[in-house]
Amino acid sequence: MGIFKDLNTLKAQTKEIKKNAPPIKDRMGDALTRMKAANAMIVDQAATATLAASGTTARATVTIAAPTGIVINMNHVYRVDLLVFPVGGAPFPSVFEGPVAPHLMGLCTPGTNVSVSYDPANNARVLITGPNY
Repeated sequence: MGIFKDLNTLKAQTKEIKKNAPPIKDRMGDALTRMKAANAMIVDQAATATLAASGTTARATVTIAAPTGIVINMNHVYRVDLLVFPVGGAPFPSVFEGPVAPHLMGLCTPGTNVSVSYDPANNARVLITGPNY
């Protein structure tokens, strides 16, 4: 007799969950949005890895730096405005936005000189590679 009572309770709980759950269409739309964001992040990470390996190196000066409030793998994400000085070329402004390891947070100070790697075909793609003394 106890098993039938448990089955009826379980059936009632299932109905309650179904009644309160958002429609499947809404849940699928949310999942699709999260998948697109994950794919964009993977593409960005691949581009960053390529930039680190084959980008053009230069010296840059930090003009503005501010934390975004996001933390990824215990690294704070910063938006760092830079003035990049390519070898033999005219300086250009660029922006780095990404996680900064704790031991490199001192680089996120206006006036600091840093080493960067950038894409000459797209000056907007820049990666801070370390300090520049």
